[in-house]
Amino acid sequence: MFNLFRKKKNETLEKRYVLTETEVENFGFQTHWAVIKSKSAKKVLEVLNNIESINKDNIGIITDTHSDMIIINDRHLELCKLNRNWELEFDDLRELSRHFDTVYYFLTHTVSDVYGWFKFENNEIIRGFYTLEMKVPLDKGEKTKEEKDFNMNYSVADEPEDCVLPDEEDVMDIAEAWTLNPLYLTEITGVKAYRITKE
Repeated sequence: MFNLFRKKKNETLEKRYVLTETEVENFGFQTHWAVIKSKSAKKVLEVLNNIESINKDNIGIITDTHSDMIIINDRHLELCKLNRNWELEFDDLRELSRHFDTVYYFLTHTVSDVYGWFKFENNEIIRGFYTLEMKVPLDKGEKTKEEKDFNMNYSVADEPEDCVLPDEEDVMDIAEAWTLNPLYLTEITGVKAYRITKE
């Protein structure tokens, strides 16, 4: 696989982090990100600071859209880790959803055919779907209205050419329908971005 899927070491709670304003950047392809229903980037960081298993040094830019959505560019796959059985683990995202109304997570990486979308509430996966190397390790919960509207019907087969699986555009469609499209963050009026730095 690739380096993004290496499991990270836990950091100690002695390290505390703050938000340092930086330039707003668009992103979306070849990466992973979370969208948290919150009006405060500081509140999100406060919760992150208290989750020991999350290495804040590996968290990307946090973007405050000045609505009720805080976006975390999780480019190093820190919030959603891959275990030794090549299965995604969601403990940290579940924990985040205990503190906020809803947490969304999106995956897109063409190298390993990783595409997925998740919705967490109250420590549970309400809807979760992802592909990994032409397989579907998880398809949990009922399809949402948005998935049905986009006619997202997928299937796996013995031969790759017979598989019907999502691609990057599908992930971006669901991201925009559920939250917003991070490819256009710079077009949002008043949006601010922050890096997480040590105090």
